[in-house]
Amino acid sequence: MKISSKALGEIEVAEQQCFEMPAGMIGFPRLRRYALVPFPDSDVPFFWWQSLEDASLCFVLIDPGLVFSDYQVSVSAEELAEIELSEPASATVLAVVTIPENPRDMTVNLMGPLVINRAAGKAAQLVLTDSRFTTKHRILPAEASDHACAHSQSE
Repeated sequence: MKISSKALGEIEVAEQQCFEMPAGMIGFPRLRRYALVPFPDSDVPFFWWQSLEDASLCFVLIDPGLVFSDYQVSVSAEELAEIELSEPASATVLAVVTIPENPRDMTVNLMGPLVINRAAGKAAQLVLTDSRFTTKHRILPAEASDHACAHSQSE
């Protein structure tokens, strides 16, 4: 089906890319239908999470395991039932990325991951309490960002 997106324009998505979020995203409880769209460049580990109800609402997502190697999510039975997930290991877990003016300073919200049940077409955003995680975990180490910035200024 064709969907409209302020960020992506008009794009084609398959039905299996569309998900229902019974509680919506945090801050957007009334918007409950989203499409998971991979970035066109297959070398980039990001996805778009495009609202199907509001073309102007689109999030960038990443696999949190790529930025926090031992990232694990504890999901309650109630949360599993909400997205009809009987086997937690079969879930896809992604996290919301914030990209500021300087993309080298982008962060990922490890406290509010999305848990996606691809088989049922349902997803939920969790709120974690694990103190190892933050809502603004740097994707690039500060020294790599500083080095890249210094390198670009010397050119």
